[in-house]
Parts: sequence; structure tokens; C-alpha cells
Amino acid sequence: ARERSVAADRERGAERRSDLAVTLGLVGIALVALFAVGMWFGLRRAVLRPVERVSAATRAVADGDLTVHVPADREDEIGTLARSFNDMTDARKRSREELDERTGDLERSNHDLEQYAQMASHDLQAPLATIDLYLKLIDRRLDESIVRARRLDRSHGAGGSDVFDPPGRRGI
Repeated sequence: ARERSVAADRERGAERRSDLAVTLGLVGIALVALFAVGMWFGLRRAVLRPVERVSAATRAVADGDLTVHVPADREDEIGTLARSFNDMTDARKRSREELDERTGDLERSNHDLEQYAQMASHDLQAPLATIDLYLKLIDRRLDESIVRARRLDRSHGAGGSDVFDPPGRRGI
């Protein structure tokens, strides 16, 4: 009977130790799982969120918003990435402003050139019109002189000479 009692005590002790080991194992698994979740949230906060901010800012810049900046308060690779992104955005904004300024200068210059060309064209039209009128008058007077000279030539009996018929005007 005593042996049974000792065996029963040992069996109860072994069951308690077994229950304690299972409980400690489950607590250990729960702690590891809790630690893993904590690490996941920590990594997400420390790495993924800043990268997601840079990614969102990149999309905004691609859509044309050059005022976007990301926080660059860290001293690790993520902070370097954020500072580089901000520097790139600032440089692109300056380039855009310079391009807009040069475009404005070129538009003003083109407008000035168009006005000058219009004015020069208008200023040249009056003298050209005057020259054209004088050429028509000279041509008419030349034609009249040729006709008078032929009449004179015929009236003096020279008959049929081509003296007063310049090339291109024969038979007028």
C-alpha cells in the first residue's frame, strides 16, 4: 500500500510537472508570437511607413506636385533616402521655374519679332507701291515715245526700220 501511495505521489508530481511544462511551453509560444507581432509593428513603423511615405510622395511628384516633401529626421538609410528625395524635388522645382521663365522670355521675344516684322512689312509697302507706280508711268511713257518715234519715222520716209523697236516690243 505504501508503494502504491509513493507511486501515486510520483505520478501526481509527474503530471504537475508535465502540466507546468505544457503551460510554460504555451506561454513561451504566446510570448514568441507576441514578440513577433511587436517586431512586425516595429519594423512596419520604422521601415515600411517611411518607405510608403516616400512612395506616396513620388506619385504626387509624378502627378506634378513639386511642393511635396517627406520627413527627413532620421540618420539612417531611410533618412538619406528622404533627404535625397527632397533634394531631387527641390532641384526639379527650380528647373521647372527656370524653364517657365525662359519660356516666357521666348514668348515675349517672339511677340516683339512679330510686331517688328509687321511694322517693317508695312513700312516697305509704301515705297514699293511708289516704285511700282513710277515703273508703270515710265513704261507708259516709253510706249508713247516709241509710237511717236514710229510716226515720225514713217512721216519722214524711213519706212520700216527697227530703230525704235526695242527687243520684246516689235510690232507695237
